[in-house]
Amino acid sequence: MEPSVRENYPYGPRVTWLGRSAAGHGGCPAKRHPIGAPLLGLSFGIRAICGIVLLLIAIPYYAGINSSDVTSYDASARYYADDLRAGRFSEAPLGLGSDAVVLWFSLVYAVAGMHLWVLIAIHCGLSFWAAAILGRLAASLGESKRSGLVMYLLFAPNLAVWTVLPGKDSWVYFGMALCAGAIAVVTRGARSLKYMLQGLAGLLIVFVFRPHVGLLLFASLGLAFLLTASTIRRRRWARALITLGAFGGAALVWPAVQKEARLKAPGIEWIDDRLVQNSRENSGGGSGVEFRNIENLQDLAREAPAGILRLVAEPLPWDVKSVGGAAASFDCLLLIALLGARLSRIRSNAGLLFSNSSVMFAFLATIAVVCLLVTIGNVGLIVRQKIQLAPLFVLYGARWRNVSIRLPSSRGRDAGLVVREAL
Repeated sequence: MEPSVRENYPYGPRVTWLGRSAAGHGGCPAKRHPIGAPLLGLSFGIRAICGIVLLLIAIPYYAGINSSDVTSYDASARYYADDLRAGRFSEAPLGLGSDAVVLWFSLVYAVAGMHLWVLIAIHCGLSFWAAAILGRLAASLGESKRSGLVMYLLFAPNLAVWTVLPGKDSWVYFGMALCAGAIAVVTRGARSLKYMLQGLAGLLIVFVFRPHVGLLLFASLGLAFLLTASTIRRRRWARALITLGAFGGAALVWPAVQKEARLKAPGIEWIDDRLVQNSRENSGGGSGVEFRNIENLQDLAREAPAGILRLVAEPLPWDVKSVGGAAASFDCLLLIALLGARLSRIRSNAGLLFSNSSVMFAFLATIAVVCLLVTIGNVGLIVRQKIQLAPLFVLYGARWRNVSIRLPSSRGRDAGLVVREAL
């Protein structure tokens, strides 16, 4: 008989309700997190060290060579923070993307004073929160707390650094962690409404800070639940609500994305337009590589193999010229080792695409994000933005075939219903 998650993990198959509640329902105290306090504490310590290094060394260094987004956000936010304190709210930068980051900086500065260390401390907490959510999700899907996937989520240098650094990437990663945890719970038949709200919150966070990625996630979610219509057992209303809500959300956020990126109407021309913009805006610079701008889908197909190689393997060890580059290269080696160890599981999970909404969502969203990343001709930006793929990989690379859950009744009593995913 297959071991259930409840047998393997005495605290139950708990996934996440903002990191605490779970597919087993009823909440789970932080001290009973399935990963365990020592590993979580070490993960938090690594993030705290990264925050100190960023504050004292990295940010001042890159500010000195005029190559720091954080410094730009900081300078703008100091101006707007004074306006917010004076009650001049009409002056606040109410927009998406970079404007949203500046507004976030301004709000923190207006409340807590103009101290960059406060922002780094907040983002250190967000980074740890996301790691705890994803670690709990991986454990609920049958991963050992010392498996390669869990260790990567907790300790990978790329994830630790870029999720602690205040900016778009930190918020996008946190939003995708919320979304991944919620989708996994709903897919497996748990009480749905609060997890739908959690997933919606995650999607909206991604949309606010990277509008085009948020749009792609909304569309991927709707398509995933549409193509896997039999996944949510005894929850047809939830399946219909998620599908319609995801497509409705994509339709609602589309005008904002179109305005923000100055794109044409939906269709092939829009896709070509977005590829051109992403390629031109994210190429060159100090970490630029030899790269031909992508202007249409044909160019994307031609450049995809080289782009995927950059995404997985660069910077190569012999191209490293700094401590940051060495950390990024080491992270690539960890990623290659993790992918190599999970090739069989990745292949086997392909058979779950049309029976598991989480796997289908992860598959579609990964394709969309990878298509954006391969249009980038700057290794530094690739290293930073590929952290978006980690929450999706947890959903796609987990042991779905070995998961069983005993769902409690709506009143909290064990109803004795065992749900086995894609047996």
